[in-house]
Amino acid sequence: RDAVAALIDTVNYATSVVATGADQITVTASVSATMTFSLNTNTVALGTLSTSTVTSGAVTQSVSTNARNGFVSWIKGTNWNGLYSSVANAMIFSAGAYPQIADFSVTSNRGYGLDAQPGTNTPVISAGYQGSATTVGHIESSQFRQVASLTGPQSGTTVTLNIRSQITATQSAASDYSDTLTVVAAGSF
Repeated sequence: RDAVAALIDTVNYATSVVATGADQITVTASVSATMTFSLNTNTVALGTLSTSTVTSGAVTQSVSTNARNGFVSWIKGTNWNGLYSSVANAMIFSAGAYPQIADFSVTSNRGYGLDAQPGTNTPVISAGYQGSATTVGHIESSQFRQVASLTGPQSGTTVTLNIRSQITATQSAASDYSDTLTVVAAGSF
């Protein structure tokens, strides 16, 4: 620079004009649908059933999914709506009628059923299975019934499935009462 403030440095440059959109990069990707479902055990041994107390066994179901609408789980029995004994040719019928809750403190309501309790992430339990230590929902063998649901992606969401029974004094004696429950879940993508 000198005293007149004249520019003494010069720079040459060039520009390039491109077609519309030719200066942009489009990035695409996809995310696969995921759904994992598990039960912590596949057996519940209720042992010797009682007329005076409720006998219980628990199974925990776990669900993880990236389904934006969450998940739904269902349950279904196999033995004509109850615990069946081939030795006694007798049933311990599933208490009540879905979606009502049966109270074992009333002798005529005694039998067998499901009480579901929310666990991790507090899933919504269907009204027909919102039982307690002495109340249960009916387990059907003719169709699946919704147990729980929760909206949005899930990670380790749990539901405790409490299988409960209390019998009447006239229940036929046998050691082979059983039912096979099928529990399924699906993501709502």
